[in-house]
Amino acid sequence: MEQTTHKSKRLVRVFLLVAAFALTACGMSPVDDTATPQRTVDLAPTFTPAQTEHPRPSGRPSAPARPRADATTTSAPKHTAPQVSRQAEAAPVSTPRRTPVRMTARTKDTTNDVDWTLQRPPDYTDIAVATLTRTADGFTLRVRFTAEVPRRQQDGNRTMNVASFFDTTGDGEIDYEIWANLADNGWGPSYRDRRNNEARFMTKSGVRVAAKGHSVVFRFSLGHLDDARSVQWATASEWGSYETISTAAAASDHAPNTGAAPFPG
Repeated sequence: MEQTTHKSKRLVRVFLLVAAFALTACGMSPVDDTATPQRTVDLAPTFTPAQTEHPRPSGRPSAPARPRADATTTSAPKHTAPQVSRQAEAAPVSTPRRTPVRMTARTKDTTNDVDWTLQRPPDYTDIAVATLTRTADGFTLRVRFTAEVPRRQQDGNRTMNVASFFDTTGDGEIDYEIWANLADNGWGPSYRDRRNNEARFMTKSGVRVAAKGHSVVFRFSLGHLDDARSVQWATASEWGSYETISTAAAASDHAPNTGAAPFPG
C-alpha cells in the first residue's frame, strides 16, 4: 500500500510540473470542480533588455594581422635579410584575448523576505545567495538558503520548487528555465525551452540536481544555455500544498528581488 502511495505522489508531481508549464505557456488558469479555482501564477520574474548585446560563442580568435612588407623588403634578394623599419621594431605585438576558463556570478538576496499568505513556510525556502559558474565542463548553479534543505519531502501534502531563468540574447525575453521539484522520493529536475515551448523532465532533462546542506545544486551542459558566455539570470523558490503550488497562495522568494542579474558578474 505504501509503495502504491509513493508511486501516486510521483505521478502527481510530474503531472503538476507538466500542467504548470503548459498553463503558463498558454496563459490559461486551472479548473477544479471541487474547490474554488486558484489563479495560476508564473514564478518567472520580468526581465528587461540588457544595455549591451550579449555575444554569441565565438570560434578560435583570429591571428594578429601581419605587417605589410615594404618595397625594399619585397625587392631584396633571397639571401639578403629583409629590412625592417625602426617603427616596426618598436611596435608592440598584439596578443589575442583569451576567454576565461572559469566564469562566475553571484546574486545576494535579502533574507526573511519570503512572500506568503496561508501558512508560514519553512526557513529552507528563503534564498540567501545564488551562484552561477561556467567552466569548460558546463554550468553549475548553487542556490543557498537560510536553513538546511531536505533531501526528501517529509510532509506528503507539501512540495517545493526551485527555479532559474535565463535570457541568453539580452533581449529581455526568458529563453530557458531549469527547475527542481521536491517530493517524497527526492529532488526531480526539469529543463524548459521557452523558445520552442518544450519541456523535458527527470533524466531526460539532462540536469543533475542534489541537496547539499543549505544549498540546492544544479549541474547542466553548456548547450542547455546555447553555450552562452554572457546571460541575464535569476532564481526563485516556491512552497505550498499540491493544491496551491504555482498559484498566488503559494509562498515564494526571488533572487534578485526584481529583474535579473548579469553573468558574468
